Amino acid sequence: MDNDLQFSSGLPLVFLPGLPTGYAGAILPGGGVCSASGDFGYWIRQEITHRQFCLRYQVMRFFERRQWCARLDPPGLLLRLALRQTMVHQFANSGKTRIPEKYFALFYGKQTESIATFAPGKEYQWIDIAYAPALINELLRVFPKLAAFLQPPPEKRQGPLLTPPRPATDAMLRVIQTILSASEEQRREKDRLENKVKDILLMSLEQARGNAGQTWTMNPEEKACIEKARRLIEQNIRRHYSTVELAQRVQLNEFTFKIGFRQATGVGTFEYLLQRRLNKAHDLLIHTDLPIKVIPEQVGYESLTGFITGFKKYFGYTPGSLRR
Repeated sequence: MDNDLQFSSGLPLVFLPGLPTGYAGAILPGGGVCSASGDFGYWIRQEITHRQFCLRYQVMRFFERRQWCARLDPPGLLLRLALRQTMVHQFANSGKTRIPEKYFALFYGKQTESIATFAPGKEYQWIDIAYAPALINELLRVFPKLAAFLQPPPEKRQGPLLTPPRPATDAMLRVIQTILSASEEQRREKDRLENKVKDILLMSLEQARGNAGQTWTMNPEEKACIEKARRLIEQNIRRHYSTVELAQRVQLNEFTFKIGFRQATGVGTFEYLLQRRLNKAHDLLIHTDLPIKVIPEQVGYESLTGFITGFKKYFGYTPGSLRR
């Protein structure tokens, strides 16, 4: 993704493995970690590289006004979402792009340089996701009308694709928060991160579809397939079907399935499963005398701690409060 990092003054950045002493922020589960710190401030980079994407979470704070020079490499689609503070970018042969806090921008880079400006004394946080061409091609096979947007002519394959940047929806921010706060149990789900990253791409394109000229409407057969998948989840909430497995079982393309399922339920498959598990647990707490420590296993949780944390986050109170 961003290589050849240096300040515009020519001062290079030297990143060392690990987090700086005293860091208490979010952790990208399973990611590589490096950081640079010194008289200029600090910069923390956490990254996960996958065959279909590269995900990076970055945190920085400079004591003086700085400009950061980087190169988008390899070329392709980049989503940048500002989690804290407003970011300003300048691409070669392109105007400035201002990304306000909790807004996102889509860029197309062809090994082109960019310059970002950071104000002193403020902590910046942002997420970058670079999507591999193979993943974009897979999406275009399902939604060919997006080609004009995602595969612009060669002379336009540089700089921002969205003008102006779009606000991140609550759903997008929840997905990112889920990635950054994954429990140990959730981290073991091999396909979970991949699904979340694809969800972010689909939600960003949903925000940009006015530019893309694309609407996503399920036909009756596809709606029936989504309903079949929903019933599969509800019939055995102790089992976690991957998105790919569900799509194959109902004979839908993965992207069509993901979009259709979210349209039908308002959430992704994993969130839908968690909701069903927690609602079932709520019923067991009220209508049975099962000990609280037994209920997590009954609804598919591997640990009592994970169950209590998820229950309180979803309902706003602990399981024990229902028994008092």
